[in-house]
Amino acid sequence: MKNIIVKLKNEEDLYDKYSDNVSKDLIDYLINEARYTKGDIKVTINTPLDISNIDSLIKDGLLKMSNETRKLDIIHDMKQVMFLVIGVICLITSSFVFYNVIKEIIVIAGWVTIWEVVDISLNADSKTRASRKIIKRLMNSKMEINKVVK
Repeated sequence: MKNIIVKLKNEEDLYDKYSDNVSKDLIDYLINEARYTKGDIKVTINTPLDISNIDSLIKDGLLKMSNETRKLDIIHDMKQVMFLVIGVICLITSSFVFYNVIKEIIVIAGWVTIWEVVDISLNADSKTRASRKIIKRLMNSKMEINKVVK
């Protein structure tokens, strides 16, 4: 079991600078610490703060991050469809062009946009899927809050 230790010294470590949401830096720290971990995860929060719902605040922040990765997936899906349509249109259009140089340029443009679809699916989609999997593991992890003296 991996134990991720978080030291919250003051409220600025817990909250975002301009809102009452959990700090994005804290959520990013948890995700990075859990990234290459197999098995169960335990999050230990050492803090002098007298806030009773720190664990639910952190889980809400993780949920928000998970929703953001879902939005990124939707954007990536729309890009893939757009690039695929543009690529197919270019390839179909090239068959109606009689000048060889222009025809080759259109064919190359078509294949480049189709390869962009492959690049998005291999790179961007796998990163967001991996992040969402880590976030889900963190949301299901045990969180222990230890009260420490300043």
